Amino acid sequence: MYNPLHQPIAYHGRAFAAYVDLEHTDNLGPLEIRKPSRIPPPGTETGGEVDEALSMFWYVDLLNYDYQKGRCVHNTDWGIHVNADVLVEWTAGIATAMERDGLPNAPELALDLAFIFGFDHCFFHHCVDAQVSFHMLRKEAAGEEISPLRQNYAVACERLHIAKQYPQWWLVVEEALANAHVARDPTRLGGLREAFIRYGMLPQPNDATRGPWALWEQVSMDEQAFAALSHMIWLQHLTGDMDPLGLLSSLENDIDYLIVDIPAGASDSALFFVNAADLALIILVAEPTSFLDAYALVKAAHLENGVTDFAVMVNMADNAKTAETNFNKFRDITMRFLDIKLHYVGMVPQSPVIRRSIVQRKPISISQPKSPLAKTYETLALKMMKTSHSRHDGVKFFNGAQK
Repeated sequence: MYNPLHQPIAYHGRAFAAYVDLEHTDNLGPLEIRKPSRIPPPGTETGGEVDEALSMFWYVDLLNYDYQKGRCVHNTDWGIHVNADVLVEWTAGIATAMERDGLPNAPELALDLAFIFGFDHCFFHHCVDAQVSFHMLRKEAAGEEISPLRQNYAVACERLHIAKQYPQWWLVVEEALANAHVARDPTRLGGLREAFIRYGMLPQPNDATRGPWALWEQVSMDEQAFAALSHMIWLQHLTGDMDPLGLLSSLENDIDYLIVDIPAGASDSALFFVNAADLALIILVAEPTSFLDAYALVKAAHLENGVTDFAVMVNMADNAKTAETNFNKFRDITMRFLDIKLHYVGMVPQSPVIRRSIVQRKPISISQPKSPLAKTYETLALKMMKTSHSRHDGVKFFNGAQK
């Protein structure tokens, strides 16, 4: 009986050729690159990539299980597939950026860089697929029941990609490991990781807008983390459960409050975290740029995701009266144009004690628990706990449970 795994594990050249059709025109003009529409679309059937840098590549699994026939079926489209149209678009943008950087042969370098990135990323999916395929064949040979491993895993991933709900989305660790595999430079060419980041293929580490694809840095630098998450992928495939170890329930039980510090302004990453939080605390200082950044964040969070309540604290204030004056100015400007509620929770004074605390890396509430500053922080915390939580339709931490 034909067993596809008895054949060399390689990428199906004919399948690739079917997606990239190169033909000379009648007048021997330039090559015409044609790509049929991406069918089936990225998702449960193809394991297609939904990250922006991987829209040009996707991987198709080696085996499917035919439950009517009761046997494993070789997928003739198995392997890495390339969307030539998207590849051309991406490489054109990369080449333009490379030309600005003064690199010679930018079009050729851009194509090579994009192809290496997508191929190496999808090769990791191939490694996972090979192990799952062997497992399915072993069970088939032993006459054991084969559960719908691929379907369950793919459906779970697809739901998380659509919802982009934190921290559940980060459990798609196969994507984090695939990008970590790329960052570890399996080609041994050197310097590729920096190029992948500069030209937008590898996300900036922890970029919330790109979810699990942005976890590559920690994983690529920590062998134990890479090994542990590799085992977790195996458990996910075997169980069809994205959280087979019950990590989220442990976090929910062990964490009282989760505090996320985001940069100033209304970047996509900042907005994702604001929209996931139960309460957004805006930090103001008496500077025009601080007012502008704070207003931009409040406006974007309200108009794009319907966030209605924001806590506001004034930092590095000269005194309580000045701090409240600055808050009132910001409130008057903001509420003139936006239908929101701003809740003033207090101020933190300008103090050399705070600077020393930062340098020593010792929180004031621990090093000087009875000091006036420690009492100030305690008062701020109590006011924040009593402040109305945000009401919006965005993603939520911990399945929407308020923490």
